[in-house]
Amino acid sequence: AAPLHRYSPSTLNQQKMNKSKFVLSDDARTAFHELKKILTTDLILGLPDDTLQFKIQSDASVDGIGAVLLQ
Repeated sequence: AAPLHRYSPSTLNQQKMNKSKFVLSDDARTAFHELKKILTTDLILGLPDDTLQFKIQSDASVDGIGAVLLQ
């Protein structure tokens, strides 16, 4: 899978660098809703099959830690 930022351009980092007030543009709002739709489709979310193995994939950095349960 590709990194999520490839599906939606980020303006948050640009605004942090400018130290300006965060304003969500119409394009950013549309990109957010498209990304939300991608992440909540049946291709992404589904019931697990107990006959198959599960896999835990984790990642960590200086900024945080995360994990996902895959099948």
